Amino acid sequence: AGREVPLEDFRRAVTALLEGAEAAKARGGEAWREGAPERAEESWAEALQLVGQVGREQSALQRVECADLRARARRLELALHLNMAAAALGDNAPEEALGHCRRALGLAPRSVKALFRSAKAHLRLGGRAGGPPG
Repeated sequence: AGREVPLEDFRRAVTALLEGAEAAKARGGEAWREGAPERAEESWAEALQLVGQVGREQSALQRVECADLRARARRLELALHLNMAAAALGDNAPEEALGHCRRALGLAPRSVKALFRSAKAHLRLGGRAGGPPG
């Protein structure tokens, strides 16, 4: 069985993961601005993997002392899924974009960017933006 990790050690470990994810996200943003979407997507996927490692610590993250880390991880995950949705739309991969939009909406149901990108993906898949036919 595992032993309990002291809170400060846990916070340091999670902070290191989040800092790594934030650095990868920043590298992705830089690559995107440089016109290198493949490199951007690789960096964002790396960042999502690191955020996922943080997410595996849900029981510890639920502690009141970790609310700041929980919020930081959630904001970062949301931004990464929005970035990946935009990249997927740029790659003409609307199904992939929808998957990222769904995950983003699971984190922030009223995210305008996620709703907009989801609508764009649906349109590319041949769906209607809304309203009755005709």
